[in-house]
Amino acid sequence: MLNGLPDNEEEISENEFLLDHRTYPVRWHQQLSKVRIKFLSTFREVVPTNDMELDVSDGITLGELLEILSKKFGQGLLEHFEKLDYVAIFINNVEYRGLKGLKTPLKDGDSIVIGHILAGG
Repeated sequence: MLNGLPDNEEEISENEFLLDHRTYPVRWHQQLSKVRIKFLSTFREVVPTNDMELDVSDGITLGELLEILSKKFGQGLLEHFEKLDYVAIFINNVEYRGLKGLKTPLKDGDSIVIGHILAGG
């Protein structure tokens, strides 16, 4: 192990290693991508920030990103994600269902906005 990074894939437990003092799934031999995430409406009740940048594996899917965020911010965020019919998620200003849904691959520089669908009359 050199500088805290594994010498080879066998040293990686469950395809994870320490990155910026936080553990995120990282596909070995892939570049990291930086994505910007903005939280709207009631997500602010469970996430201590309005927006953040996160380093993730290039090509990570939206579903994988949501899993990472759920682990990072806990049960409250997970409960919001379990009601995806009422969650609006935009990737670069396009609603995720119009792309490849939760299997949409993310790339460096992507902007993700997460909020709730609101209705009223």
